[in-house]
Amino acid sequence: MIKVITISLILLAFAGCSSDSTDPEAVEREPVPSFRVESEQPDVAARATNVNIRFLGPVTESQAMSAAEFVIADRKESYNTITVKSFLPGVSANGDPFVLSKLENGEITHSYDRASGSVRIPTH
Repeated sequence: MIKVITISLILLAFAGCSSDSTDPEAVEREPVPSFRVESEQPDVAARATNVNIRFLGPVTESQAMSAAEFVIADRKESYNTITVKSFLPGVSANGDPFVLSKLENGEITHSYDRASGSVRIPTH
């Protein structure tokens, strides 16, 4: 529990920081909303991990994708495949996530709505 609180506080501190970056992608990204990591299931042999996160308040789809990208960026040096399931407050982790994000073969894919499909975002 202390670990989860500490991680949340660190993430909140980073969310409040600004940079003078001229990276055009940084301008287009949504701010990362407050969330907590509920569980992580690493498979070191396969260099893969599954992470469940829960938002602490209401979020948009693009904010949820930004949070998942934040989690992926934090782990991509250690894992080749990262799956992030993002859940809204009050929704059971046994159900479908609000956003399902995956890093595979250097590409991040977000699935947020079965009817609209996926959005592919190339990584650098």
